[in-house]
Amino acid sequence: MAAYDFNSDCGKFQFGLADWHFVIELAERYGWRPAGTVFPERPDDMMFFMPDRDICEDEAEDEVTAYEDRLLGDYFSNSGQFVTDEDAANLATAIARALPDIPDHPAMRHKRKEHAMPLRVAKWCELMPGPRPMPSCQHAVNAMEWFSGPEKRRLVEFTRFCTAGGFSIR
Repeated sequence: MAAYDFNSDCGKFQFGLADWHFVIELAERYGWRPAGTVFPERPDDMMFFMPDRDICEDEAEDEVTAYEDRLLGDYFSNSGQFVTDEDAANLATAIARALPDIPDHPAMRHKRKEHAMPLRVAKWCELMPGPRPMPSCQHAVNAMEWFSGPEKRRLVEFTRFCTAGGFSIR
């Protein structure tokens, strides 16, 4: 199931939740410095996020601006934010740098996808109160394993997608 739909003038691409976290993790590991996302235009459905109450237009504008400010720079909210051409090109370059290091064979043969734990997700889990069931280190899956074997081709395709220009995240 796709958690993220990426749309550009040149086409579409989809990633699941773990996929996208691993893409970001891998790209950062190979030198990508996220520039942050932008809202080129206010999404048409922005009023969906507004409270059900009578407010004047200025107050509504202030609430929309506050909502956009919270999302500005975010790559994970899938709220229609836009990755710029330059940022997408830099993302593609970093992923291309990683490709030779990703195994061509399926490195997850003895691991389960349920044990995928992108670093960002692991950090979030550490902040959660209460017990956290975490896979042991020997069973944890990393980005290189996740995209190994036939999955590596998806990264090659995504690199082409990013090279074509910026895209929105939905």
